[in-house]
Amino acid sequence: MTSREFPDRPDLLELIPSVSNIDINKLVNGTITTDTCNSAQKIRRILVEYITDGVVHEQDFMHHLQNVWINGASKVVSAFLYEFLENSLENISSFLRVSPDLGHIIRSFHRSRQEIQRLDD
Repeated sequence: MTSREFPDRPDLLELIPSVSNIDINKLVNGTITTDTCNSAQKIRRILVEYITDGVVHEQDFMHHLQNVWINGASKVVSAFLYEFLENSLENISSFLRVSPDLGHIIRSFHRSRQEIQRLDD
């Protein structure tokens, strides 16, 4: 496929290992990093079980964990804001699409900052 898609680049074929050189045990002393969702972690555990020639380190992708934590905090803050502003929200037309959802507030804030910065430039 590489030679078909890049006919003018024979050097790319040198970067592709031959089938005889591909072995799962080449991951020994390496690290397998996956998402924190259950299916990704299960596949990682199964993959590590197949590696028999040494130790493989396992690691969660930390940026995903940050998103999970932030999402949890956002839900709690949004629930608080909905309850705290319940009476006020009833007085605002639904046409205006006002929401105390923290995710929406953060996106709106960043869009506003980008628009102001664009106007300043």
